Order: sequence, then C-alpha cells, then structure tokens
Amino acid sequence: MQGNILSGGVKELEAVRQKITDLNTCQNQYDELGKQESRLEKSIKGKEKDIADEIGTALRQRKEEIEKTYDEQLDLTRQQIRKIKNRKMKSKNEKVNERIDNETAGIREEYRLMKLEIRDLFKSNRIPLVLNNKLFYSIFFPARVMDLLIIATVVAFLLLALPYLLYTLVLPQEKMIFLFLIYAFIVLIFGGGFLLIENNIKAKNRNTFVQIHKKRKQMTLTRRGIDNIRSGILKDKDESIYELEDFDRELEELEEELSNINAGKKEALSNFENTTRNVIREEITQQNQEELLRLKKEYTKVHGDIKTTQDNIKNLSLEIASGYEAYIGKELLTAENLEALIRLMYDKNIATVSEAIAEYKTGIVEVKAKEENY
Repeated sequence: MQGNILSGGVKELEAVRQKITDLNTCQNQYDELGKQESRLEKSIKGKEKDIADEIGTALRQRKEEIEKTYDEQLDLTRQQIRKIKNRKMKSKNEKVNERIDNETAGIREEYRLMKLEIRDLFKSNRIPLVLNNKLFYSIFFPARVMDLLIIATVVAFLLLALPYLLYTLVLPQEKMIFLFLIYAFIVLIFGGGFLLIENNIKAKNRNTFVQIHKKRKQMTLTRRGIDNIRSGILKDKDESIYELEDFDRELEELEEELSNINAGKKEALSNFENTTRNVIREEITQQNQEELLRLKKEYTKVHGDIKTTQDNIKNLSLEIASGYEAYIGKELLTAENLEALIRLMYDKNIATVSEAIAEYKTGIVEVKAKEENY
C-alpha cells in the first residue's frame, strides 16, 4: 500500500482486516498441516516397520521350513543307518559266537571230560563234592601267589572281621570274656573243621587229590586256551568271513544318501540366501507398495503445503509488520479490534483510520473510568 494507513478510510481498514484474517487462517492451516505431517510420518514409519517385520518373519519361516524338511530326511536316514549297523552288529556277534563255538568245540569237550573225571574221582572215593571248589584247593593245596592271598583273606576274616562283628553287633555287652569266648569258638569250629578235613579227608585221599590237582591244572590250561582263542577271534578285524557285504553295501548307499541330502540342504540354503530371500523381500514389498506410496505421496503434498503456508505466513507477517504495525500498533492488529474500528467508522461516519483509533481509545478510557467508579 502507498502512503499512510492512518489517513486511509474504511476500505483501507477492511483490507488490513482481511490480511489479518488471511494470516490467522494461514496459521490455523499451518497447525493443522503440522498435525497431518506428524500423523503421516508416524504412519509411514509404522508401515515400513510392518513391512520389515513381515519380511523378517517370512524369511525366518521359509528358512526354517527348508531346514526342517531336510533335517527330517537326515534324521530318517540316520535312523536307517543305526538300524542297519545294529543288524550288522547282531549278525556279526552271532557269527563270531558261532565261530568261537566251532573253533573251541574240541577244547571245550576236553574241558568237559576232565570235569567229569574229577567228579567221578570224588564220587568213587566218597569225597564230598562240596570240596570241589577253588577255596578248598587254595587252602589245602596252595601253589600260586593267588592261593596265598586267598588264605590271608580267610585268616583276616576269621581272626579280625568276624570277631569284631560278633563282639560289637551281636553280643549285648562288650566284655573281654565274650571276646575270649568268640575266639575260642572260632578256633574250635574252624580250626577243628580244618583238622578234620586235613586228617580224615586229605590224608586218606592224598593220591586222589594229587590226581585231581593235576587235572585242575590241565583244566586251567585248557580254559586259558579257550580264552586265547576267543580273544584272538574278537580282536580279528577281518570281517570278510562273516558275510556282512550286504550290510556294508546298504550302509554305503545310506551314507551316500546322507551326503547328498546334506549337499542338497547346503545348496537349498545357499539359493535361499542368494535368490529366494530377494524374491520374498520384493514380493512383500510390492504387496505393500501401493499403500506406502500413497502415504508418502500424501506426506509430500502436506509437506509442500506446509512450505507454501509458511511462505504465506512469512509474507503476510512482514507485510503487516512493515505496512501497518508501526501506524496502528500491534495491540490493535487483531481481527476483533479491527472489526470494532470498522463498525465505529460506519456508525459515526468517521472518515480516517486515525480518527477511528482516537475515538476507539477514548471509548475504552471511558469504559475503564466507569468500571473504576463502580
């Protein structure tokens, strides 16, 4: 506007009021656009997050499905391998035992016959069969270090462990007389039994026991030979004699199948990482692209409107500040005050803005004075 607004009339004041109204409208529009921009920004971020989550979930599920499918086949093949190995081991054990039986048959028969001969010697000489045991021969015919250890163990039990147990756990009172009686009882019973066997059985059948002792040594050597044959067969690594080729062929095929499944799993996962992953990502992104583009387009429009509104606010504010604020005063540059000035000019037929302002301020002073008088 050219010139001074104060010298202008009601039309000039109405023009100022319109600019103030336009400024207020722009400010309100700016606030509303700011809310829309914030809402759209959140919607875009939320949508992008939803897409990313959907992609992540889909990729994880698809990968797990691939791994599960191959792992199930791997487990099935491993189970088959275990079954074949168990069947092979069972078959081998049966044939190993059969081989042991065949290769030791003659020696075991010799062992059985010597055992029968010993029993016949016991019966023919009326010697109790209960004495046909390792303990008896170790005590009455010691010949090895093991026999001496057995004798020492028996003596320790009879003279130490047994008296202690009877003295502490069986007797009601612990008295030395009871301990003496326990030892006397043990010596009488076990010592008497030893002398009885020594004098009445061993002495009377010494020649028989010498024969039996020799046969037992032969039985020991025979049993050792059986054990050596069994040990040699068990240590033999050559399985060709057991006819296990069918099992080996099945195991070889299953091992190859296991290797192929592992290779297939590795290839499938590699393809998934290099190709399928990108396809799934593009597919899900494409499915949501229309909605996301709509939100971004709307955001771009609102952002542009905000910039335009900001420019309008800046231009109007500068125009009002430079053209009217210095003359009218900032406090009067409101839509309400300007409307009051315009009505005042129409009602009192005031010609200039300056006269209207003076009249308006006079009215305000009078109103305040009346309020103070009340």
